[in-house]
Amino acid sequence: MTIILILFSVLILITVFGRLQCGSWLVPGVFYAVYWTVFSVIPFVVLGREVPLNPLGFSWIIFVVLLGVVISMVFSRYRNDYVESIDRKIFIYVQRRNVNINCVAVIVSVLLAYIPSLLTIIQHGFTLQSLFDFAAITEVGHTLSVERYNQLYREELFVRLLKHFIYIAPGIAAILYAVRQSKVTKVLVLLSFTPCLLWAMVQTTKASLVFALCIYLSWYFSVSLYLKKKQDVQSYFSLIKFLVSMLVLFFVFFITSAIRYKKFDLILIAERLINAFTAQLFLFSEWFAQNWNQLQELTFGLYTFSGVYSLLTGYTRQGGLGYFTLSSMDLSSNIYTIHRGLIVDFHFVGALMFWLILFFIASFSYHKISISLAVPHFHILLLATSYSIILWSPITSFLTYNSLIVSSLVIYLFFFLLYRKELYGRRITV
Repeated sequence: MTIILILFSVLILITVFGRLQCGSWLVPGVFYAVYWTVFSVIPFVVLGREVPLNPLGFSWIIFVVLLGVVISMVFSRYRNDYVESIDRKIFIYVQRRNVNINCVAVIVSVLLAYIPSLLTIIQHGFTLQSLFDFAAITEVGHTLSVERYNQLYREELFVRLLKHFIYIAPGIAAILYAVRQSKVTKVLVLLSFTPCLLWAMVQTTKASLVFALCIYLSWYFSVSLYLKKKQDVQSYFSLIKFLVSMLVLFFVFFITSAIRYKKFDLILIAERLINAFTAQLFLFSEWFAQNWNQLQELTFGLYTFSGVYSLLTGYTRQGGLGYFTLSSMDLSSNIYTIHRGLIVDFHFVGALMFWLILFFIASFSYHKISISLAVPHFHILLLATSYSIILWSPITSFLTYNSLIVSSLVIYLFFFLLYRKELYGRRITV
C-alpha cells in the first residue's frame, strides 16, 4: 500500500510540475498527465485500500506520463520571442455567412443522426410512439441488447453510414461554439448530443455518448486554441464542462442499464458502474505484472489500428483480447486501456515509440498553433486527433473504430472547406 501511495504522489507531482513548466493544462503531454491522474486517483479513492492495483503495471503508466510531459516541456521552451509582445486576444474575422452555414450544418447533421435510431426501432416491429413510453423503450432496448450480444443483429449498410452523423454533429457543433459563443450556439451544442443519447437509449450502450463527448472536446480544444488563444481561461472552463458532462454520463449509465436489465436495481447498476469506470486500469496493471516477460510474437497493430485495417483491407475488428477477472474485487473487462493493445501489438519498445511519436506530433502541432499567426490547417486535425486518442486511452485505442476515423475526417473536411479563407492569413491582432 505504501508503494502505491508513493507512486500516486509521483504521478501528481509530475502532472503539477508539467503544468507549471508548460503554462497550460491543454498542452498535450500535460493534458495526458492530468487526465490519467484523475482517472487513476478517483477509482482508488472510491474503491479504497482493497483496490488490486499492481505497482509494476502502474509504473508503466507513470513512465508514459513522464514521457509526455518531458516532450511537451521541450517544445514549450522554444517559443518565438515576438509572440510575447503580441496581444493574446488574437482572433479571426469570420464572416456571418460562414457562421450561419455552420449552424445549418449542425441542424442537418442532427436530423440525419436521428435516422439510425428511428429505423432500428421500426425494423424491429416497434412504433415511434415507443420513444415516449418508458416501458416500451425498455422493451426495445432489452430486445436489441439480447440480439447484439448473441450476434443475432447486424446493422444495415444505410444505418451504419448514417450513424457517422451521431459523431459528426457534436464535432461540427464544437467548431461552431469555438467560433461564435452565443445562446443560439449553446442550444445547438446541446441539440447535437441528442442523437447519441437516443442511440444510447435504443442500443443500451454508453459508448456512443462517450465517443461524441471525446470528439466534441477534441475539436473544441483545438479550434478554440487556434481562434482565441485564451488557453488558461479555456482550460479551466473546459474542465468544469467536462465534469458536468461526466455527471450526465453517470445519469445515462443508470438509465441505459435499467433498460438493459428491465429493472431499476440500484445495487446491480452501481456494481456495473464501478466495474465500467474502474476495472480497466486495475486489470491492466495486473495483466502487465503477470505477462510483461511472457509476450508472444508481434501483431503489428491489429488491436491498436484495427479500424485502419478495416478501412484499407476489409479486416474484421476483433472484439477484444480476452477476459481477465480478479475474484477479490470481481472486476472484469476484455480490453482495458490502450496500453495493453499497444504492448501486445508492438511490445514495450514499440509501445514507447507510439507514445513518443504521438506526443511529438501533438506537441509540435500545439506549438505551431499557439505561437504562429499563420498555421497550416492540417495541424488542427493532428491536434484534435491526438486529443481524441488521449481521451479514449483509458478504454482502448481511438483508432480501433473506423466510424470515429471517418467522422473525424468528415469534420476536418467541413472545417477546412468552410473556413479555408480564414485559415490563410486573415488573423489580426487587436
